[in-house]
Amino acid sequence: MAKGSKAKAKATAKPKPKFTDKAESERFIEAARKLGIEETGEIFEAAFKKIVSPRRKALVPPDE
Repeated sequence: MAKGSKAKAKATAKPKPKFTDKAESERFIEAARKLGIEETGEIFEAAFKKIVSPRRKALVPPDE
């Protein structure tokens, strides 16, 4: 197999189509609501902030 054949195959590959099935999307959202999964991400952010140390300020060299 030639070296260029892999590159050519990747270059001609079609991108995945975007998800457009609205009915399936609605079923997914409804299932998430039934499981109590919130949509805003606030609970995740609060938990994340508890386990991650706060950012440190960058050290700035003194003015000369």
